[in-house]
Amino acid sequence: MSTTVPPAKVRAPRARGLGRSRLDTSLGAVWDHQLGLVVAPAGSGKTTLLAHYAGSVGAPVAWYRAEGTDTAEASLVAHLERAVVGVLDGVATGWRTVEDAAAAIEDHPAERVLVVIDDLHVLHGTAAEAALERFIE
Repeated sequence: MSTTVPPAKVRAPRARGLGRSRLDTSLGAVWDHQLGLVVAPAGSGKTTLLAHYAGSVGAPVAWYRAEGTDTAEASLVAHLERAVVGVLDGVATGWRTVEDAAAAIEDHPAERVLVVIDDLHVLHGTAAEAALERFIE
């Protein structure tokens, strides 16, 4: 994949601020449902909440902070691959599609992995959003 991925975009931020145990408990349901969304207005602490949860989850956490320039599927795939490779030793690489990404994660022996896509809203209406929908399915 030729897309350059800045390390800061695939590194979980340090958890700052106060933890919210009630919300952390609610986020724990992500393991039962295999998908969780945190939706709230800008500045309400979504990233802080996710960083606190990621730090306590006891599983590998692949973090990707989306930006408005990440509109193509290739960009999404490159960022997901970089994030996942950073936390899952031995995961298959060379992803070209989100189907490759899903297969690599499913085939890895890790019991579970948390994939966080922060600022997902910036991908709305793009090819990356459509690819992410396929990844989730």
